[in-house]
Amino acid sequence: MDEVLLIPRFIRRIFMLFSLWFLCIPVGVICSTVNVSASSNSSSSSLKPKVINIGALFTLNSVIGRAAQPAIEAAIDDVNSNPNILNGVQLKLIVRDTNCSGFVGTMEALQLMESDVLVAIGSQSSGIAHVISHVVKELHVPLLSFGATDPTLSSVQYPYFIRTTHSDYFRMY
Repeated sequence: MDEVLLIPRFIRRIFMLFSLWFLCIPVGVICSTVNVSASSNSSSSSLKPKVINIGALFTLNSVIGRAAQPAIEAAIDDVNSNPNILNGVQLKLIVRDTNCSGFVGTMEALQLMESDVLVAIGSQSSGIAHVISHVVKELHVPLLSFGATDPTLSSVQYPYFIRTTHSDYFRMY
């Protein structure tokens, strides 16, 4: 029973670290870029984003989906509960169900990108990740995948695809 409880805690910490790592840098870049070009009579605090949207694409009705969603939500709650981490900026999670389908996953990814997400987490399968990688590549949105293990999903072909697990090539070797 203790092993079951450790998995969500582990996943929660990993997603929190990835969220902080990928979101702290863009917030600083966005704020410093806007502040340099802003007029002298506007304050820098009014130009900082109040909310950063994070997208999640996975099959909700699966073992991984049922574990990943509360883990990501808990990580976001941890970050949002401390105003010193992102300096008052709040993270908002937008979850889309890919339903383990390439077609549905593509449609959900496109709808998710309309929400101006800064980063997307998912998908949990390589087939859907292939399709979604084309979308995020064109829109320049990082895609953190914790389940896509196909070795052909490379950062050379998909520069915005970031694999957070080993590929099948590594596992087979």
